[in-house]
Amino acid sequence: KKTSYLVLGENPGSKFEKAKSLGVKVIDEAELRKLAGG
Repeated sequence: KKTSYLVLGENPGSKFEKAKSLGVKVIDEAELRKLAGG
């Protein structure tokens, strides 16, 4: 697996389901900003 995080918007669609099934951590924009130090 090469993807560490999936950043979700308002309508995540099928990528969200795929990420869940693969055990990829799902975050929102606010959490992404924290990770980026802002």
